[in-house]
Amino acid sequence: MKQRFLLLIISVTIFSCCLAQMENKPERAIFYGGFGAGLDYGGIGFKAEYLPSKYVGVFAGAGANFDKVGLNGGLSFKILPDKKSTPFVTAMYGYNAVLKTKAPGSGVTTFAKTYYGFSAGGGYDIRVGKKMNKISLSVLFPFRSQEFTNKYNELKNAGYTFKPDKSNVMGSIGFNIGVSGK
Repeated sequence: MKQRFLLLIISVTIFSCCLAQMENKPERAIFYGGFGAGLDYGGIGFKAEYLPSKYVGVFAGAGANFDKVGLNGGLSFKILPDKKSTPFVTAMYGYNAVLKTKAPGSGVTTFAKTYYGFSAGGGYDIRVGKKMNKISLSVLFPFRSQEFTNKYNELKNAGYTFKPDKSNVMGSIGFNIGVSGK
């Protein structure tokens, strides 16, 4: 499954590069890098995005997810790339859940694990200032593994409570600095 997703990312990137060479394009950001919070930032961390065409972004994120380093990578498809507020849809693979328990009273971690899987969603890139910087906001839907669900249910049945409890809808926010390709 991971190989198919990687093949999809490579294919879209190559197609987008070919398409980008045919466009008569004004100056635009080709690379973005920034800090934020959410799955696409690996938790609380950094995301880098390459836009081979104005419609497609290929990204990777790494950050702290309260267990270890969370990693994610994926694609974003820009729907109205020439607008100040650009809607997008996204799909990614990587960290999408963490379970962490502590012993009552002592605060010692008794179980911690990061789970990986696909996530999809959408959002807006909002350009800010006179440069090519943007604020990125998104809503993401993680498709969590059966292993995560089984362990979560096992821990809940054993009397553990999670604060916050698991959610099937997650948010993401970040500030990204754009770099032109010209």
